[in-house]
Amino acid sequence: MDQRSEQLPQKELKLKFSGKTVASLKHPDRNEDAIGFPYGEEEKGLNWAAVLDGVGGLEHGELASRIAIEVISTNLSNLDPALKSEEVEKKIKETLQQASRVVSEKVPGGATTCVIVKIVEDDNGKTAVIGSVGDSRAYLLREGNLRLITEDDSLIPVVLREEFDDTDGSDLDKYDYAIFRQRNIVTQSLGSDQEIGVHLYREKLNRGDMIILTSDGVHDNLTTREIEEVVAEGGDVAEALVEKAKNRSVIPKEENIRAKPDDISAVVVEVF
Repeated sequence: MDQRSEQLPQKELKLKFSGKTVASLKHPDRNEDAIGFPYGEEEKGLNWAAVLDGVGGLEHGELASRIAIEVISTNLSNLDPALKSEEVEKKIKETLQQASRVVSEKVPGGATTCVIVKIVEDDNGKTAVIGSVGDSRAYLLREGNLRLITEDDSLIPVVLREEFDDTDGSDLDKYDYAIFRQRNIVTQSLGSDQEIGVHLYREKLNRGDMIILTSDGVHDNLTTREIEEVVAEGGDVAEALVEKAKNRSVIPKEENIRAKPDDISAVVVEVF
């Protein structure tokens, strides 16, 4: 390991964003997911990313996610780079609440989940400020270990989440399997007629960290261990996650209970 590079100030850490989204094979011409990230513009301060998932079973999920990402892009691309983490948290909360109102007004009956990360820089280094509504997720990958940052707005009890994220189904009894099958039902989303509660998180970033944003098309099809294995293989992690999840999604449920046809999206922020 290059000792000199390890001694560089945390403020000098660099970022690389990548992302991938594909439509479900059930409706290949309509992708209800939406993603946003800087597309090579990291050095210009456009250091935010988002993954949204139009809520299945409701009308206009695709339009809801597109409208919401437009609100998010407008707000986060124009943030003052001098804002502190707590100020960015407030802006993210306001942005998601605004996006929810706009979706409700423009797409009645439509809704979308969302997870956002905005990287904030100060004299102490870089911090990931994260906001979420629904069950789109943010993970932190550090030293090969994957940790879920966000909390799903889901019917699944928190005490079962870790078990369900790691299972291939062979260890579930009939009761747990019945709950497992409801993992795609969310309890709140952008576009709701009611005021939404935004979950907010902060993570100090170190060299070698990776923030991974996923729609449930990824983390429902793949176990936590499988996501870690994809990252360990290197290459374009976002593309690899989406491809592995897509391959799983077409397997008959009789062969793997995690298999779920869905739109599939991932955005990755690498810190180096």
